[in-house]
Amino acid sequence: MPRYLLTAVALCGLLGAMNPARADKPLVWRNGIHGREFSEVGRLYLGRDKLLHFRTNQRIYYFSHMYYIGDALRKAQVVVDGKIVYDKPIRISGNYSKAGAVYNFIEEPALRGSQIVWIDGVEKVDLSANPSKVTSLFDGESLAGWSLVPLASKMPAWKVVDQVIASVDSPDRGEVTLLSEPSFSDFELSFEYRSSWDVSASLLLRANQAGDGIAISLDHMDDGIVGFPKSATGASRPYVVIETREQRGVGATLHEHIQFDGIVNYDGVSEDNLLECCKLTEFLNEWDGAYWNLVKVRCVGADPEITVWINGFQINRFKASSVSMQQEKPDHLGAIKNFVVHPSGRIGFSVHSKRSVNTDFLLRELRVTKVESID
Repeated sequence: MPRYLLTAVALCGLLGAMNPARADKPLVWRNGIHGREFSEVGRLYLGRDKLLHFRTNQRIYYFSHMYYIGDALRKAQVVVDGKIVYDKPIRISGNYSKAGAVYNFIEEPALRGSQIVWIDGVEKVDLSANPSKVTSLFDGESLAGWSLVPLASKMPAWKVVDQVIASVDSPDRGEVTLLSEPSFSDFELSFEYRSSWDVSASLLLRANQAGDGIAISLDHMDDGIVGFPKSATGASRPYVVIETREQRGVGATLHEHIQFDGIVNYDGVSEDNLLECCKLTEFLNEWDGAYWNLVKVRCVGADPEITVWINGFQINRFKASSVSMQQEKPDHLGAIKNFVVHPSGRIGFSVHSKRSVNTDFLLRELRVTKVESID
């Protein structure tokens, strides 16, 4: 008998009540999916968006759309009465596919960009025998280990809200960016971020006390770009992201569906001297402009080579000193006055513009690992 995929499962407090009979009709047959196999170790948690996630160092899986996840978690005694009772690492095996490959979004526009996962097994694991060398940069409760540094341009302040670092517009605070107090030379950084549309932001690497260093764009706005180097005078823009909206019907209701379309600009390898650059279609398949994204950045070498991954997919690789940022976008100012390469420096985040006081730029799960230099 075929098994059905449950949709829009309210997992916050309702995991114990999940029942496959709730679905009126099958949206996807499991045998019709060409998903990739996975067996990952990660942790469960309830995010600010009130969805249950399975986080690994590779990807974020959205459990709100998983098949029989309630049964699997209860059988493994990870979830009891709808609550997470086991907060240590777990291993989940199964297969997954991007929602866009299997859903008709005219029927289910809310699932665009989600990952559909079928669970084969859940087991508890003990990783204490192999302790991680990863250093957490955020304790989940405060900005301890971070400094708020004045910069020349107008920027919002930062605070901790619901166990995430949030940028907030605040007229009674100075113009600040967020910089880590410790400095790093050769490292891998991972963090999760979520941004509203119409927010221009940047990640800073090896930054000095003024916030000048290597800047990587995290722009969620028209003509913006995510994961590529930029400065106040130019940026690497092999393509840009554009937001489009349309009304789509789901039963008797209408939903405003947000779609993120890319516009091909020019080849980043030949024009900007990037060492590698993914295709626009590959980037849009992995990046989710509406929800949380997991970013990993590797910065290694005296003349640092930078590699950027979005949700486990490598989008580019470049030499910080030789990348050429030709395309000027004066309406999207960069995080720094100059794109400067230092031998060591701080990790930072800067928000350059927010079109509305209701827009958010959120950070969590910031971790850094020291690595050996390739020089």
